[in-house]
Amino acid sequence: MTGVDQPTGHPIGIALGFFGLALFFIAIFVVMAYVGHRRRVRNGPPPPPVYPILGKPREPHTKD
Repeated sequence: MTGVDQPTGHPIGIALGFFGLALFFIAIFVVMAYVGHRRRVRNGPPPPPVYPILGKPREPHTKD
């Protein structure tokens, strides 16, 4: 049984786990971006948002 102060290789395992997790999230991001791009190409861009508080855009003011 090893003592607490003896190295057991944990820092390397933690680093590999961290980099593996980072690569996993990068891969998930790339897949999500690709799927979103394919959906936008297939369905067209979404309509512009309508803000109910603002209502219809006002006519531009003219100076007299």
